[in-house]
Amino acid sequence: TPTPIGRSTAIAGAASLSLTGVAAQPAFADPRALPVPSGELITFQMRRKGDVIGSHVLSFAQQSNHLVVSVAIDIVVRLLSIPVYRYSHRATERWESGRFMGIESRTDRDGTALTMRAARGPEGMVVDGSSSGHYVAPEGVLPSTYWNRALLTGRIINSEDGDLMKVPYTDLGQDKVAVANGQMVAATHYRLAGELPLDLWYDADNQWAGLVFSKGGTPIIYEKL
Repeated sequence: TPTPIGRSTAIAGAASLSLTGVAAQPAFADPRALPVPSGELITFQMRRKGDVIGSHVLSFAQQSNHLVVSVAIDIVVRLLSIPVYRYSHRATERWESGRFMGIESRTDRDGTALTMRAARGPEGMVVDGSSSGHYVAPEGVLPSTYWNRALLTGRIINSEDGDLMKVPYTDLGQDKVAVANGQMVAATHYRLAGELPLDLWYDADNQWAGLVFSKGGTPIIYEKL
């Protein structure tokens, strides 16, 4: 899922590069060990200048060796109570036996419609997007839905418009991130750069715990509910 305000935030070579240009070898679990939350739900509220402007919700449905992840993002930014920006994103991501099989999405970015679809076929992961056009993605590619920390291990498909992104990052080590109830949660902090500049946190259970990106110099802060 993209970070949803503006093209540069995209709601992603065979491997990611660190900012020093050395091939990254992240020290976390096999991507096939998918970090599905025990409650099968991840919910964030999003704050801008202290105000809650929207929500980002992922729901997980498992049956046998199949996993479907549904993503819903809704944002309204107001100025003196008047809506000045609206954003809506819906995506459905599919996995089979721990393997990413595809994703499709539709987005309304303040009146601009974006779509994308990726599906695994005989030739590989075939992507069609409103920005990217048609192409076959490299093996190991994952969508920018953030819940699976393994997205840092390779190229990333922009789940808003289908673009294929190379995203350098730095592992900033152990940190703490605030959640919606005001508590601080221990988490590993990653700083992404290039085509997807933002900060991500994952907790000790490998669960997505936080995100911050900037729009026009103003931080947009995700707080986990």
